[in-house]
Amino acid sequence: MKNSNKKILLMVVIAVCLIAVIASISYGYFDSNLDNHNVGNYVVYLGENFTLSTNSGAPVNVNVNDFTTFGTSVDQEMVNNTTNLNIILDNNTGQNVTCTYDYVWRWDSTSGNYTKSTGVTGNTKEYTVKVGNSNKEEQQLPDYNNTLVIDNGTITASGTNNNTVTVPVTIKFYNLASVDQSKHKAQSYRGGVILDNITCNVS
Repeated sequence: MKNSNKKILLMVVIAVCLIAVIASISYGYFDSNLDNHNVGNYVVYLGENFTLSTNSGAPVNVNVNDFTTFGTSVDQEMVNNTTNLNIILDNNTGQNVTCTYDYVWRWDSTSGNYTKSTGVTGNTKEYTVKVGNSNKEEQQLPDYNNTLVIDNGTITASGTNNNTVTVPVTIKFYNLASVDQSKHKAQSYRGGVILDNITCNVS
């Protein structure tokens, strides 16, 4: 009987250890995804009977391989790319759901390590982002591994209806006459906009 109890205890200990190992591996996987700053289609908020998610918010790429005119005598807009971020609120509550959130720029794990050129300060901007069609000014993107709160937004879905808001995300890269930008030649930078600081209310 004692041997039987020992075997059962040993099996329980082994099972607990296996569960702990699997849990730690799973946590490490998801944690590493967050650390890698992956940007793409994802569910951002799950409510009791509603879901806030995004799609078509593919990372915006900037390839600087073709920049052959660095050092010209005037500032020039070299890149002007726009992608659409779709924000979807699926509502099955039978009530009104309103979500507010921040638009946040985040570098993708596959991006080159962008750092702004020396001399890019104040009103001088090199690599910028703007969300939506508002009159808000373009904002200088942060260095790699940093994020930037660009703007805020809101979406509402009433009853059992769903709602989609499409927001353009525009990035620009400038050739600056008075700034040495040679370190950006042959580089590829990749990032996109995610939603953060999300608050949803049902009424």
